[in-house]
Amino acid sequence: MPNQHLGTLRNSECLPDLLEREGINVTMFTDWFDLNERHPPARILMCAEILKHYVCHEQSKMWKQRKQGRCIGGTEKTFLYKPIISRLRSECKIVIAVAYSDIAFLFLLARRTTHSRFIIPLELLENSTCGIKQNTHLTKLMQEVELIIWDEAPTIQKYAFEALDKTLRDTLGYLALETKNKIFGGLTVLLGSDFR
Repeated sequence: MPNQHLGTLRNSECLPDLLEREGINVTMFTDWFDLNERHPPARILMCAEILKHYVCHEQSKMWKQRKQGRCIGGTEKTFLYKPIISRLRSECKIVIAVAYSDIAFLFLLARRTTHSRFIIPLELLENSTCGIKQNTHLTKLMQEVELIIWDEAPTIQKYAFEALDKTLRDTLGYLALETKNKIFGGLTVLLGSDFR
């Protein structure tokens, strides 16, 4: 919506700098409205169908029509993820499926984005950790998890992986010291994406 965008004010910035930052007025969401004006066939598509016909370019944040025959999310990856999730859950095992964007997770059996589920900070630095605290419901959930499926993994910066790794080593290593030296605290993490 006009004049209602979220922005992250860095410690070294002042508010006028944030408001003048290049590209601050354009997001995937705002360009979706523009797409509907530019391309009338998009108006009849549901949110999940948009990804089958359009792609949002990360740099320009503009939706463009997909080339014929090229499709993402909800096809190849979902065909792989859903049986894995169903099989493990049928064995009463806990699987957490997350995706980087809230559009992509519509195709998964996930209901959370990566940042929401693991409380990953929006402003990531080399020493960042997640907001998962000791002795909370989320920590107890992580102790029971058999598998984490993380879709769109290459689209997120490396500090997000490092933040989750440090946090899981700390929270899970609290109970079992041998997990403190294992990647992601010994949890199995399946990183996925459209590797094209």
